[in-house]
Amino acid sequence: MANPHRGEARFETGGKTYTLRFDINTICALEESLDLGITEIGMRLADPKAVRVGLLRAVLHAGLQRHHTDIDIAAAGDLMAEAGVEETMKAVQTAFERAFPPAGDGEARPPKGSKATPGAGPSS
Repeated sequence: MANPHRGEARFETGGKTYTLRFDINTICALEESLDLGITEIGMRLADPKAVRVGLLRAVLHAGLQRHHTDIDIAAAGDLMAEAGVEETMKAVQTAFERAFPPAGDGEARPPKGSKATPGAGPSS
């Protein structure tokens, strides 16, 4: 199951479910392979006039690598052809957005395992 708090989203095609994830390592590899910064990649994905099928395939492939290392770039293209460009775009954009959640109220999130508010939590 996809974990939206880790930048994951599900992608379904051909009766199978795939998990896309864009973590720091995935993003670094994607930036290097495309020779584009993450902001530029995001802007191109958000603009239907600027997005190219090759870019979408590369981003899909990168997003699949955490959970589906057996899928190479050509197989990612086959999945994309099977699902359709529009469905692929939706899944990629969802995972991409989850990888960069809005800052919210501007306050930093507490580290894992810490209590956000004194006296809150299961031991209170």
